[in-house]
Amino acid sequence: MTTTCSCTGKNMDRLLQPAILMILCDHDMHGFLLLQHLSESPMFTGTYPDPTGLYRYLKKMEQNGLLTSRKQEQEGAPSKTVYHITEEGRHCLKQWEETLADYEQRLHDFLECIREKL
Repeated sequence: MTTTCSCTGKNMDRLLQPAILMILCDHDMHGFLLLQHLSESPMFTGTYPDPTGLYRYLKKMEQNGLLTSRKQEQEGAPSKTVYHITEEGRHCLKQWEETLADYEQRLHDFLECIREKL
């Protein structure tokens, strides 16, 4: 079996949005630091999401009103873009929590059906 098969559970990119929102609930942060926190989260278990895709996704989330960003100047270095979760983003995260709780129950039931077959 190849390691690129979706059955390995290695492509959890669809859960990138709630993972970003969850991390930004605690602190505003720039993209590279966010990338590090994502890699340490339970969804990515030490692997880094694609940085280019992450920045594209952050821009999309900002356009959808889930995040805001501001430039943070640094002496002797390029400025960093720092991201902040909005109230709409917090509401979205709450919706994710409800959706994932529902998925958790359905997955539990589905797993039981698979186990009965094996």
